[in-house]
Amino acid sequence: EIPVLDVRDIDGEIVHVLPAGTTLASGDSVWCKVNWERRRDNTQQHSGQHLLSANFLRLLGAPTRSFHLGEFYSTIDIDIPHLEKNDVDLVEKEVNRMIADNYRYNKFITTYEEALKLPLRRKPPADEKEIRIIEIDGFDYTPCCGTHVSESREIQLLKIINYEKYKGMTRVYFVAGLR
Repeated sequence: EIPVLDVRDIDGEIVHVLPAGTTLASGDSVWCKVNWERRRDNTQQHSGQHLLSANFLRLLGAPTRSFHLGEFYSTIDIDIPHLEKNDVDLVEKEVNRMIADNYRYNKFITTYEEALKLPLRRKPPADEKEIRIIEIDGFDYTPCCGTHVSESREIQLLKIINYEKYKGMTRVYFVAGLR
């Protein structure tokens, strides 16, 4: 019944961060279970972000520079100084078409050298020997270790709720799925 607030890898050791005042001690045995509601939400937001980022790049030439998964909404910062409403509407419509057309999310692990032979949206970290790739039905290839849907219809819907200039780029606010 104790919520895990965060999980961190500290010097190769997995550390579960618990609320202050928790009476567990290091080394105690516990039974853990995944919060499926939270995981589904994170998966919908993150998988939706892949489609959103891929379409901003494909349709507007605007690569994603950062992604933040928030409690109430998520954001991406795209490398374009200004967006028009019709561009935002075009990208949102295309993302939702792809969700409805049910693109498959394939996940596989490859070597760094083999990953570089793929049409990646962004380059993988050079210090990794094995790279996990998320491929959206031949449309998008991205190195990523996050949680993802198996099919785009699991995202259900993506809505861009706002966008603004941010540090010479544009910050896009969105929600997906049950949000």
